[in-house]
Amino acid sequence: MGNHEIKSDIEKSVNSADRLKAVVDAYWSMSDPRSSDMNFLRETLRNKLEIQDPSDAQLKIVFDYLPARIIGIIIAWGLNDSVVQEDISELVDRNKSEILSACNIPPHDHKNN
Repeated sequence: MGNHEIKSDIEKSVNSADRLKAVVDAYWSMSDPRSSDMNFLRETLRNKLEIQDPSDAQLKIVFDYLPARIIGIIIAWGLNDSVVQEDISELVDRNKSEILSACNIPPHDHKNN
């Protein structure tokens, strides 16, 4: 593999990340964090992370954390789709401490928020 091919792969990866970020930001900007569509995400933060009153900013952090596959399903089927909900639940379970850290909540203090 030549240098040009490596650079091309890196550029594709960066372009994909930028494209995903743009799609996530566009979807979020057209969504109301207080809508019933966001209830599952809010309840997930309450139940799985024990954040009593998740802020809109914390919802956005978790939404930004979702991989392209889940974002694609959300766009196609919405946040109330059972596959989306299962995938988000599993992702949050696997990454609790990282998500809590991104939400600026130390893992040992999360019951108080």
